[in-house]
Amino acid sequence: MNPSTKVTRRVLLGGWCLACLPRITWANPDDVHATEPKGHLLIHGGGSLTRDVLVRFQELGSGEKGHLVYVPTSQEGEIEITPESVPGWLRDLGFGRVTVLHTRDPKEADREEFAAPLATATAIWFSGGRQWRTMDAYLGTRTAKAFHEVYQRGGVIAGSSAGATVQGSYLVRGAPEGNQIMMAPGHETGFGFLPDTAIDQHAIARKRLDDMIPPSRHLDR
Repeated sequence: MNPSTKVTRRVLLGGWCLACLPRITWANPDDVHATEPKGHLLIHGGGSLTRDVLVRFQELGSGEKGHLVYVPTSQEGEIEITPESVPGWLRDLGFGRVTVLHTRDPKEADREEFAAPLATATAIWFSGGRQWRTMDAYLGTRTAKAFHEVYQRGGVIAGSSAGATVQGSYLVRGAPEGNQIMMAPGHETGFGFLPDTAIDQHAIARKRLDDMIPPSRHLDR
């Protein structure tokens, strides 16, 4: 079985997202992020989340024995960092511990103390909103590295809408000016949990299928 087969078996796609997957490779075994992860990805394109998706997330994240980290940074405005700010449908899943992780400041995200909750995380949920907010805050920081470490050691990484798009390596609709711009220099890098991919949201509902042609050509270079 080749590496790409092993990776895609652990990726759950749903909710009418569109992922361009010209190739999936783990090229450099010396890179901590290049070896095959033990975890799972749940990529939901947006809209309503069905019960079976949430139950699967809870199972993959170890349920009542697990630690859920909720990352609401893609949302706009001031965000409360309290247990009550976690959506009820996530709280109702019964994780043993729930942490809200949020900042707008990359310097804060690069602090060991800020990233510390991820050391015990078994599940991460990235919220919807605008994906550039999450990437501007975390890309290249200690926290981003810790996200990858959760996935590498067997945790589940999940998100809907913007929380789906950040999981790819190429960030589409990342322009702060508006989500109609597919490719925005300076805002083109996602976390790359699923390497060599671009992930769009609401692809069917908003008739966005053709929008992914330019990014797919970019990925295929």
